[in-house]
Amino acid sequence: MLVPGQVIDAAILGYLVRLLQTQRSIELHGLATHDGELHLRVLTGPELAALRPLD
Repeated sequence: MLVPGQVIDAAILGYLVRLLQTQRSIELHGLATHDGELHLRVLTGPELAALRPLD
């Protein structure tokens, strides 16, 4: 589905929303509930740049 470093645009968000509306049993890593609402956890550009590369 999503890969590390992928830019998440409106089309991808729309796809994820439709997926969650039709398949409640699916597990999406990076999806969190906060105050009863779903949120997608992402990194900002500086946060991504601060990560060390995988060996």
